[in-house]
Amino acid sequence: MLASFNADADIIAKVKASLEGTVTTGSVTSTAVGVFKSNLTVGSLGSEVKALQEYLNANGYVIASSGPGSPGNETTMFGSLTKAAVIKYQKAKGITPAVGYFGAKTRAAVNSGS
Repeated sequence: MLASFNADADIIAKVKASLEGTVTTGSVTSTAVGVFKSNLTVGSLGSEVKALQEYLNANGYVIASSGPGSPGNETTMFGSLTKAAVIKYQKAKGITPAVGYFGAKTRAAVNSGS
């Protein structure tokens, strides 16, 4: 049915996987380690934010279970849901203060793959 609306094949595959309960992550699990160079916080925009969301989603710190930010639907905006996921990551890794700011300590942990 989506094809009749000229939906992109990738979108059709994602919808099908979602309906079947098999979320496809594509290259999400292979988000390159060592790619983060910027401090990120609420309001940050860009490809590093999307890569961070992909990393968090792929490693058990899910941004959202559905909709924007969910696995396969990552965005380029660092909002409150991304902040919450970063806090979960920071607490799990013993990074203090765990306030959701993606700064030097958190970036180093993610870049090292730990």
